[in-house]
Amino acid sequence: MLNLLLYIIEEIRNIVKKKDLKMTDILTDKMTDKELRRLKILEVYFEKNNYIDNSEAQKILNVSDSTARRFLNKLVKNGILEAIGEKKGRKYRKK
Repeated sequence: MLNLLLYIIEEIRNIVKKKDLKMTDILTDKMTDKELRRLKILEVYFEKNNYIDNSEAQKILNVSDSTARRFLNKLVKNGILEAIGEKKGRKYRKK
């Protein structure tokens, strides 16, 4: 299972390198290069998934719990994602 997840993450990262993604157009001048790469990875993820939670974001972005939470909250604040639920059960979906 872990190998499959790692394979999927690597495939997403490879796709991100090849694609020009739309979510990035919104915040390009307001984000660091690192945040833009993370945003591109999330956009590819949302092509096949409707929701993401903090735990899944940590895995695919390779970041800590607090970094994933800050990044997801920044995307909510900037109108890219919508937060659904409270605290531990919170999920995010693309607006």
